Amino acid sequence: MHYIPSVGVFEDGRAFGVRRPCYERPDERTVEAATGAVASRDSAMTGIEREYIEAILGAFEDGDEDDVSAVFAEDGVFIDPEYPDGEYHGPAGVRRALERRSERTTGEARFVVRNFWADGTSCAIEVETHRTATHRSERAFPQVFVVEMENGRIARW
Repeated sequence: MHYIPSVGVFEDGRAFGVRRPCYERPDERTVEAATGAVASRDSAMTGIEREYIEAILGAFEDGDEDDVSAVFAEDGVFIDPEYPDGEYHGPAGVRRALERRSERTTGEARFVVRNFWADGTSCAIEVETHRTATHRSERAFPQVFVVEMENGRIARW
């Protein structure tokens, strides 16, 4: 497998990078498009872009609580039954969820986006999740995330 580098810029101007899986060797145009797509985006986003969501998933994969929580609205909601309380509110709640998750589980999680559907400020993402626990057991399973944006921030995930 090959990887395409992608970059993103959060609303506060901080940049981050992720590696997107690619099953065929990417050509230079593909890499250029991936690395410029999110970085050149206006911070007042009106719609959801696949590259933006993939960058957020990359921050989840890297366990970067700061970058993930920074994209949530003050009244945003993060819902995931795999997390200890299942529902978290605002950037501080999302950060707490990710911290508690990393305390309880160790290992790696990787997401491969299979399908992406966007309609204005809402989207659905079908991913193949790959988890490797510290004792090296591996699991792969499909998941679907539904995301709603409001004023350039995540209102619901």
